[in-house]
Amino acid sequence: MTANKVGICFSCKDQVELSTRTIEPLLQPHKFDLFIVDGSTTDAGKRWPYEFHKGHTPRKVVENIRGGADAAIVHNLSFLLDRGEEYDYVGLVENDVLLTDPDWFERTMALFELGRMDGLVVGAASARCYADRILVQRAGYALMHNLGAGMVIFTRAAARLILDNYRTGYTTDNRSVFSQLSGIDIGRYWAFKGGDHWLTADWHFDTILAVHGLASVALTPSPVDMIGQAAPLADLGLQIVDKEIDEFRNDEAFGIFRRRQQDIRERKMILPSSIYRRDASGELIFNHQLRRLGGNWDNFHLRWNQGFGPFAYVAAESAVVSIPVFGPCSVLVTGSEQPTRFKIEDEHSGFEAAPTLQPGIFAAVAVPGAYQYRTVRLTVLDEGGIFHGVHCPRFQPLMMDRRFDYSVLPGV
Repeated sequence: MTANKVGICFSCKDQVELSTRTIEPLLQPHKFDLFIVDGSTTDAGKRWPYEFHKGHTPRKVVENIRGGADAAIVHNLSFLLDRGEEYDYVGLVENDVLLTDPDWFERTMALFELGRMDGLVVGAASARCYADRILVQRAGYALMHNLGAGMVIFTRAAARLILDNYRTGYTTDNRSVFSQLSGIDIGRYWAFKGGDHWLTADWHFDTILAVHGLASVALTPSPVDMIGQAAPLADLGLQIVDKEIDEFRNDEAFGIFRRRQQDIRERKMILPSSIYRRDASGELIFNHQLRRLGGNWDNFHLRWNQGFGPFAYVAAESAVVSIPVFGPCSVLVTGSEQPTRFKIEDEHSGFEAAPTLQPGIFAAVAVPGAYQYRTVRLTVLDEGGIFHGVHCPRFQPLMMDRRFDYSVLPGV
């Protein structure tokens, strides 16, 4: 057992010069345990975790984590939480985040106590702060509506919530939650303005925490440089905070947020569940969430699908999905590089549909149903067909003991 109560996973893939620079501030073994999680495909990248350290040995190197950034995030959170009660806090750092203050760790961990003194229960803290992602500026830190996964430290409880509610986010989800909790419409100023579209899963993390009464906070000014970016941050509408921003000071909004978060924790106030994507049309349940319905699948492999899911389940020949579902639904599938045959059967009514989709065509195959709670079976008859999930006009039963973690994902 380690004496450290914080474990941090450093994610890298090839880019050895970049990783060599950004891992240097993380080599503080007397303060926290560091794990290198590598997805490299080049020989140089695969050798790097064993050659870079010059006497500094990480706690462990985990090799060959593939499937994209979201698979790596899910792996890292699952990996750290699975180590019993070893860590009270679990962190993520990606290899394009350069921490510029030698004391970044102490300052970041102090945010948990600083937030507590301000009346918050902090679930996530970061040394990185983007200006447009601030909800309220406080003295020495900012209350955030978006930290992302590039550099963040979670409490155990917060990390578990992230996994249990993991999915692609939506701009209107984030805007709605933070407006209800603080009275501030982030759509007036954040990089996405009033847009209505999907977000990457990690840009939804803080919304998940907020609906459970946990706050996200970041250091201001931010001791971080973003390096190795394909485009300058300014071109993306992003700015690392180099000083406290007075225009975001709002004691009234902060007081509202603090009270409503406390009401959530005391069960006096409940915001809608964040597990599934819900809107006026019903529930969207992604493939990796199917166990929450009591469903299962067989003979698929994983492909990153950042904008929707964020995982695509790609079929080997005769892959099968069983979907327990109440009422009508639509099964969401995409054709492969060749015409792809699907077979969808309602095991209660005998309904069948057998669409053939042309390459790349997405379809929502409607399955009628009134008030039956039954199993709908999907068989992908041709290799390469993709199963995305199911859309249900009626809210579905939720199996609370079926948790999501890295072990649930199919192999790459």
